[in-house]
Amino acid sequence: MRWGLNSIKISNRNGTGPVHHTQFLSSDQDAGITHSRNVPPRGQASPHQHSAIPFLRRMAYRQIFRQALPLIIAGAFILFLFRQLDHLDLVAVFAMTREVAPHQWFGALIFTVISFMAVGRYDAVVHRILRTGVPARRASQAGMVAIAVSQTTGFGLFTGALSRFRMLPELTLWKATQMTAVVAVTFLSGWVVAAALTLLVFGAFTPSIIGSPPGLIFLVTLIGISVLVFSLAASLLQPKHLPIPKVLTQIFAKYVVPIPHRIALPSIPPITILLSVLVLTLIDTVAACGALWALLPETTNLDFMTLFPVFLLAFGLGLICGSPAGVGPFEVALFALLPMVADGPLLAGVLAWRMVYYIIPAILGIGALAFGQHRISPAREGRLEDTQKRSQPRALLIDSAPFAEAALAWQGQVQVASASGASCSWLIGETGQALTALRDPLASNCPDTALQVLIRSARARGKLPCLYKCSARMAQAARKRGWAVFRVAEEAWVTPATWDLNTPSRRGLRRKLRKAKKSDLQVYEVNHLTAIEQKSIRDINAAWTSENGGERGFSMGRFCIQHLSRQKLFIACEDGRITAFASFHHNQREWALDLMRHRPGCADGTMQALIVAAIDAAPKTDLRLSLAAMPCPRPSAETQGEPMGGIGGLFLTNWHRFSARLQGQGLRQFKQSFAPNITTLYMAGPGWVGLTLAGFDICRAITSPPKIPTGSVSGKTSITDQFPRGSNMISTLIPSRANGNSRPPNA
Repeated sequence: MRWGLNSIKISNRNGTGPVHHTQFLSSDQDAGITHSRNVPPRGQASPHQHSAIPFLRRMAYRQIFRQALPLIIAGAFILFLFRQLDHLDLVAVFAMTREVAPHQWFGALIFTVISFMAVGRYDAVVHRILRTGVPARRASQAGMVAIAVSQTTGFGLFTGALSRFRMLPELTLWKATQMTAVVAVTFLSGWVVAAALTLLVFGAFTPSIIGSPPGLIFLVTLIGISVLVFSLAASLLQPKHLPIPKVLTQIFAKYVVPIPHRIALPSIPPITILLSVLVLTLIDTVAACGALWALLPETTNLDFMTLFPVFLLAFGLGLICGSPAGVGPFEVALFALLPMVADGPLLAGVLAWRMVYYIIPAILGIGALAFGQHRISPAREGRLEDTQKRSQPRALLIDSAPFAEAALAWQGQVQVASASGASCSWLIGETGQALTALRDPLASNCPDTALQVLIRSARARGKLPCLYKCSARMAQAARKRGWAVFRVAEEAWVTPATWDLNTPSRRGLRRKLRKAKKSDLQVYEVNHLTAIEQKSIRDINAAWTSENGGERGFSMGRFCIQHLSRQKLFIACEDGRITAFASFHHNQREWALDLMRHRPGCADGTMQALIVAAIDAAPKTDLRLSLAAMPCPRPSAETQGEPMGGIGGLFLTNWHRFSARLQGQGLRQFKQSFAPNITTLYMAGPGWVGLTLAGFDICRAITSPPKIPTGSVSGKTSITDQFPRGSNMISTLIPSRANGNSRPPNA
C-alpha cells in the first residue's frame, strides 16, 4: 500500500476567534473523507458521470436516427417503386433514355440553367433579409453551388451550410447554417403557396387534371392558402409575439414539456420579399418541370399543363421526405398521379431528367467547391448604416441638423444613419415594409444623391424607400424619378428675432394671454427638476395620455424624463401647483415644439403662454422656432388640376381621415393663432401602391409605438444629475406674485 500525506485545515471557533489546525492524513483516511463528501475514490466514475452516459447515448442515437431517417424513407419508397414497376424491362427503359434527341437535351439544359438561376436568387434574397452585405452576384453563385451539391447528396442543412461557408469565406459557419435553414424554410413556404395557387387555377380550367386524389389536393390547397394569408397578414402587422391558448399550454405542461404563454416571433420579411420568393419559386419549379417535360419520349403524349401540377406535388413530396435528390418519393407520387401515362417512357424521361437536373449540376458544384472564392469584405459603400454605436458622430449630426426634430433619434424608434463614401446622412425609421426618411437629409448638398442613397439602402434591405414630411426641394427630386408625391402636412414656424406680439394677426393670442394673466399663471424655463416636480409632470403626462388614448410615436416625441434633460423645458404653475408643461428640441439652427401636456381644467391660455415664453427665451439670432407640423387640409386637386381617382385617391382620402382623427382641427387653430409662417411638407414613394404600404406602416408606427429602450436615450444613470442646477423664471411674459428668480414654494 502506497502512503501519501495530504494536509487539510480544520477551523474551529473559540472565545477569541478562529483557530486553524493542520493535520496530515494518509491516503486511506483521505479516501474516507472523500467518500463522506460523495466524491468517488480514484479510478471510479462519479454518479454524475454514470447519469451523463445514458443521456449522451440517447443524444447520439437521436442524431443517428435523424440523419438516417431520410435514407430509410427513400429506401422504403424505392422498394415500393420496384414492386410497382417489376413488370418493366429496364434494358428497354435505358434504351429509350439513350434515344433522347439532341434538341431535347439542349432544351432540358436551358430549362435547368433557368431553374438554377432562380435558385441562386433565393440566396440573394436571404442575404437581404439577414443583411450580410454580400453582393447579389456572389450570393447567387454560392446559392447555385450549395443547392446543386446539397439536393443531390442529401443532408441539406449540413452540406448546404458547408458549401456556402466554402464559397463565402467572409461568413461564419453559423451564419452559413442560418442562411441554409432560412433558404429551406422560404422555399418550402413558396412551394406550398405556388402549389395551392396552381391547383386552384388549373382546377378552374381543367378540373380533370387534379380530380384525383381529392384529399391530397384539398390538404395542399388549404395549407398553401393559409400560409399565404398568414404571411401577408404577419408582414403587414409585424406581430412581436404569438399568444398560446391557455388550454394548449396546460396540455403541453401535463403531457409533453412546459411552454410559455407567448412565443417571440422573428421579424417577418416585407411583402416585396414574400412576392419575390413566390415568383422565384414559380420560375424554379416551372423550369424544372420544363426540363422533365423536354426529356419525355413522344410516346407519353403528355402536355405541359397536365404535367406541371402533378410535378409540383411530386417535387414537394420528395422535398418534405428529405431523401437525396428526392429519389423514391418523387417517382412514387409521379407514377401514382399519372396513371394514364405508360410507365416505361415516363421512367426513361425521369432517368434522363435526373442526369441533367441533378448529376451534371452536382459535378459542376463540386468542381466550384474545389476552387472556392476569395474572401471579399461585404460591400456597404453608399448605403445607410446606423450610427447608434458611435454616439459622438450621432450627437454632432443631430446638433448641426437643419431641423431640431433630429433629436427624436435619442428615443430609439428612428435612427441617424450615414452612408460611407457618399457624405450623406438621414433620419430614418425602418418599418415592416418601408425604409422611411424623415424630413430632409441631415448632411447632403445634392437631393438626387441623397435620394439615390436612400433607394440603394432600401433595396439592400428588401424594403420600399419613402420620404415623409420632406421639403418641396426633395419632393421635386422624387417627382423627377416618377414617384408619387402629395402634401402631407404644414409646418408652422416663427422667427424669435422678429417676433412681435402686438400685431393685428395675433389679437386672438393676446386675448388668451390676458385670460391666463387673470388666473395668476406663472411660467418658468426649467433647467433642473426636483423629485416633486418630476412626480408632478409624470402625473400630468399620465392624465393627458389617459384622456387622449395614449401617446404617439415615430415622428412625434414621447414622454421620458431622461429625454427631457436634452430639451428646453417650460412649466406653468397656478397657486404653487404645476398645471402644464411644454418641451422643445433644440440645436444650433432651430427650436422645435415637442411635447405639450396639461392637467384637465387648467387655466384658459396656459399652453399659449408656454409657447410665447419659449419664443421670448429663444436666442435673437437667425434661429427659428418651429411649432411642428399640423394637418394639411386636403385640396380639391393634388398633383394636377383635377381630382385623383383609383389607388391614389383612395389612399389620399384615408390618409386625410387618419390625420384629422389623429390631431383634429383644434391643433391647427391653436398654431394659427400665432400667425406663423407656413411651410408645406410632402410625402413621396415609388408609386401609389408602394406609398400605400409605406403609409400603412407609418400609421401603425405612430399609433402603436414600442417602448422607449432604457439606456438609449441617455448615457447617464442619475435622473437628477441630468438637469444642471438653476432655473429661469420668465417674469416678462406674465407678471406673478413670486419673486423674479424663484419658484413657488410648493412647485
